[in-house]
Amino acid sequence: MTRKQATIAVRSGLNDDEQYGCVVPPIHLSSTYNFTGFNEPRAHDYSRRGNPTRDVVQRALAELEGGAGAVLTNTGMSAILLVTTVYLKPGDLLVAPHDCYGGSYRLV
Repeated sequence: MTRKQATIAVRSGLNDDEQYGCVVPPIHLSSTYNFTGFNEPRAHDYSRRGNPTRDVVQRALAELEGGAGAVLTNTGMSAILLVTTVYLKPGDLLVAPHDCYGGSYRLV
């Protein structure tokens, strides 16, 4: 059975917290996480790189869009920089609106 977009959006992340059994995903406010040992980081070490809350949102977006995964950034410029430096190769086409943010326009 195919679920509607609204159902996916509302139900995404529910009952995913295996550690504590939260029904609704908690908001993780920690900015840093401890290591299990010397040079042995856990799944998350610093919130700017990701945290459990962002993982839930990324899975929801990927499911909504039918994608294999999703990437969240903290600003639009971060997203643009990521796309232009990591995903695009020389000769690729980037489509941007003529009235986009000036910093974005100058970058592309």
